[in-house]
Amino acid sequence: MLTDSFINRPAPPSRRYRGDLHELRLRRSNQSIEVYDCTITGNREQAVLLRSPLREVTSSNISEVTVIVNRTTIDGNGAGLQQISKLVKGNLWLSNNLFHWVLHNNTISSSGRGGVELSLPYVWQYNENFTHSIYISDNAFRHNSDLRLSVGGHFSRVQLSGNSLTDNTAAGPMIAISGMEKEFLITDNTIRNNRAPIVIDIHSDSQTAVIGNVSAEVTRNVIRDNSPPLTSGEEVDRTSYVVAVRGVQPVNVTDNVLAKNGMRYVLLAGSRVSGLGTAMDARRNWWGTREPAEIRRLIVDFDDRAGYVPVTFSPFLTQSYVGAPQQQDRGSDGPMDLDRLGGRLAQNLTLRSRPEPYLVWSDLTVMPTSTLHLEPGVILEFHPGVGLLVLGRLMAIGNEERRIVMRPVSLRGDGEGRKRSLPPGVSRLRASSEVLENRRGGRSSRDLSRNSRAERDTREVALGEAEEQYGGPVGQTAPEWRNPPPGAAIRQPLPVRLCTPGNCTGFSGFLELFNRTTRQWVPVCDRHFSDRNAEVVCRQLGLSDVHVHVARGQRTEFTELTLRWVTSWSEPIQCSGEERRLGDCHLRQTGREPDPTGAPYVCDWLDPFVFVDCGSLVPVEAARAWGGVRFSPGRLEEALRRPEDAPLSVMRYVDVVGAGRQHGLPSPAVLSVRRAPDVQHIRVTDSLDDGVAAVSPEQSMELLYLSVSRNLGVGVSMAMLTGEARSAGHSSFVPVQNVTLPYSVFGMLDVCDSVKEVVVRERVLLHYRYDDRPVDCVKIFKSAAEVKTLGFRLLQFNLANSSDFPDLAPDSIRLFDGDIWNVTSILMSELTYASVADSVLFHTTNETTLSVQWHSSGGHSRHGFIAEVVTLPVSSIGFSREVMHNISFSEIYDNEGGAVTYVGAGEINPTVTMEWNRITGNGRHMYGNFSTASAAVSMDVQNMQYLYFTNNLLRYNQGGLRLLADSSGLATALKAHISHNLFSDTRQHPSLLVEGRRTSPYQEAIVYYNYITRADCFYRDVIEFSQVVTNFTHNLIYNNNGFHTMKVTGFERVHLPIYQSFVRNSFYENYATDEDNRTTILVSSAGQRYAENVLVNEDNDYEMATINRTQYVPS
Repeated sequence: MLTDSFINRPAPPSRRYRGDLHELRLRRSNQSIEVYDCTITGNREQAVLLRSPLREVTSSNISEVTVIVNRTTIDGNGAGLQQISKLVKGNLWLSNNLFHWVLHNNTISSSGRGGVELSLPYVWQYNENFTHSIYISDNAFRHNSDLRLSVGGHFSRVQLSGNSLTDNTAAGPMIAISGMEKEFLITDNTIRNNRAPIVIDIHSDSQTAVIGNVSAEVTRNVIRDNSPPLTSGEEVDRTSYVVAVRGVQPVNVTDNVLAKNGMRYVLLAGSRVSGLGTAMDARRNWWGTREPAEIRRLIVDFDDRAGYVPVTFSPFLTQSYVGAPQQQDRGSDGPMDLDRLGGRLAQNLTLRSRPEPYLVWSDLTVMPTSTLHLEPGVILEFHPGVGLLVLGRLMAIGNEERRIVMRPVSLRGDGEGRKRSLPPGVSRLRASSEVLENRRGGRSSRDLSRNSRAERDTREVALGEAEEQYGGPVGQTAPEWRNPPPGAAIRQPLPVRLCTPGNCTGFSGFLELFNRTTRQWVPVCDRHFSDRNAEVVCRQLGLSDVHVHVARGQRTEFTELTLRWVTSWSEPIQCSGEERRLGDCHLRQTGREPDPTGAPYVCDWLDPFVFVDCGSLVPVEAARAWGGVRFSPGRLEEALRRPEDAPLSVMRYVDVVGAGRQHGLPSPAVLSVRRAPDVQHIRVTDSLDDGVAAVSPEQSMELLYLSVSRNLGVGVSMAMLTGEARSAGHSSFVPVQNVTLPYSVFGMLDVCDSVKEVVVRERVLLHYRYDDRPVDCVKIFKSAAEVKTLGFRLLQFNLANSSDFPDLAPDSIRLFDGDIWNVTSILMSELTYASVADSVLFHTTNETTLSVQWHSSGGHSRHGFIAEVVTLPVSSIGFSREVMHNISFSEIYDNEGGAVTYVGAGEINPTVTMEWNRITGNGRHMYGNFSTASAAVSMDVQNMQYLYFTNNLLRYNQGGLRLLADSSGLATALKAHISHNLFSDTRQHPSLLVEGRRTSPYQEAIVYYNYITRADCFYRDVIEFSQVVTNFTHNLIYNNNGFHTMKVTGFERVHLPIYQSFVRNSFYENYATDEDNRTTILVSSAGQRYAENVLVNEDNDYEMATINRTQYVPS
């Protein structure tokens, strides 16, 4: 018997046979700790505590550690059984130890916190027969004040069977499976009379490579008479579930009794899916009712949030015991309730104009065979995070007098004109999108009686669920900071501030952390600092965290002596973005390896320091934002048909207001994926992300007469991902770097989708957008009928260099010829951030299976990749040379991310026309050289033959037109016509920049009759041409300030049949800021022709200067 004890931290099992000093260590291939027939009671801390070793950057022989606790009473302790692993939030594959836990026939009662909490380290070597294992059976958990039966970390085999959990309370999930997916069986457990927000929570974020589909079963359990915790005599105002499944692992929930629980919902089916065709098996459960409509209201799935998996619950049990008689759901859905829109629209529906708006309570999905008609004057109001997904057809056609309006739900219940405000920093509300209690025809009387405040207004919902997310009243003061143990979460807050010279109280500046021990403010130079970290900084400062910006640059006020007084530097940290303060984030395990000599982590005064901009958005706007309109195909691949035969949706005379937040994640107000809707005369305003975005539309697309304004992202964004129809070893294009996709893209396969094995008929687009968390994901592609081989080609390639230590696994894409779990499969290629040369290769298999393994340690959201997986020989890419994209007759103004971005990756890209647009006030200057946009119109194109940019007004923007062009040869070279445009009052960046990517003189720009005036870009040239054949004529350049007024770079060692020609232009009263070479025109190469130009710039030293190309080579 152990009683009234305080257990010191035990030494962890040895991680290798020799230490850093070559000393021998006691390490066995098999070790065991066995506890039988004991009583452990009255201890202040854990009854059993096992620490995993610190991370190991080299591989060694695997050692197995077995812990057996049988027939033991654990009562009245500060905590139950714990295994702590530093590596759960760090890099993967960093341990040489496997752990096996066997807990049988024990009683764990009256513990202060915990129960069984196991964090399994990530191991270097493991296979399907040699891995962690957990066996917990026939135990009794009762009267524990904060029970948590959890298994996290690496892949393992888990069985929870025959346990009894009664009369416990839990602040979080009572049973939790997290980390990498696990092969688990939760069966024959009795869970009754407990208080917890979630009874069973499965949340996997990574996938194993040693097994294909991993079995996960919750079956034959009796879960009843449980309810959420109480606070001040009332139910906690939050979303609660009996069983919650989220993340990347499919789970079957069958043959259970799930009745008489007080949670708001019985099942959350939150597994991630990218298309139709998959479903969760939830058959043969007793839901507490025999009415299928009532059962649907107890489930949160695809009908509530497009991107979740749909649930199959029929047949279901008709009585409250396992094995009871079953009943089928034979009814039809019937017509949709027009007062509570949401769910799947499987039939055609017309909404007619009426005085009151139509309310959309959950995601409304127009299925592939259906059409939604919106007549003129219709008003749709969406609850926070809720959106419209069009897999079929949308006909929203208004007129000038009666426009169709889509906007956030109106505020009700506070009285006319009365407003409630959220506390500072409440803006990124993932949970606020889960306003589902009144969806699809309302709730039962039993549900309504359980929550008398079901009809509270939207802001009350946002505030209450924000308090759930942040773990208490928002804005409350946190306890004092103290040094954490190595690798642990920093539980206390770090005071932060954002500083520019002379000001540390604004909403933007260089990040500094206050060290309470040394009483010093310390600047941050962490090169891995991500936008998720920045969100937490802004939230901690009480500022908006909706659309933060992170930049890096030298601090001009620093000198060599400035930082010598700093005695202790902050370690790099890694935040998920949901923390309330930096003190809640984990130390970044890939930041650096601790120096054995104790050398400090330091920054040099010339290092680039972290700059954070929190914007100026009022938080309540984010709480109300809805999810926007999305057009997408229903499946990753569709039946063979011509692109022009696809259903055409129409949006005309439509106002889209206050969108951009799809269930807490950024998403464009109008997004089209592989679709080309007819979009004209629409207004998109106040989006928290991009205004209008299109990803690889397969037909011509005309965006005409738009008004896109006051959006936090880009006004209009287009990305063409046409790929290539050739099977050559090298692509005819270079993968682009910057393509910003939403986190949830229907119609494109996320590499971390819950479906691991995918059948490819012709072509599937695979993608990943970084988040600041480590993940491992696997996709196994098989050709249809397994008769064709497969190919893999990158379209976007922008991996993060996330590790400072060479022995740690870098972020990588690994390609295998065959099934990855088959040891005979050959590793074809491993692509890391340094694999620039290999990124243009076309990788082909010899087998009919291709496996893709993705490893990421986390990083900034601008990083990611997009690839095409095709069957060989390559079929038609479904794209015609006659396709055109037209953005004309539009007003695009006051968009923080810029007006227009256009990128293309493929052997051929459309002709683009931009005419008669008014583009003003786009981009925002943050500080110094930092801006939210580098150009009002930014184009990065390859193999595009024609661009027409004419008769546009660009004024008061951060930058003007930025055109980067490349081609594989003369046949697909660009010929750009830039004429009759007014570039006025451009700031920070060039008014006109045209650059060819290669030294061969392929790309051509014809620039004439443009007026460029009042530019102010102190450190940049006003006009720049680089490696492009230029005809620059009849242009007026007047009253501009720039490093030089025009800089022209030609071609090295290339004989040109024509000159770069500059004829009959006028340069008046321009000022060059280059103190060493104050010249109007800077000529940096031969082969240029200047004739009949007027140059009157009296403040410049020279009108034209050439760069001396002579180089001195020392002997």
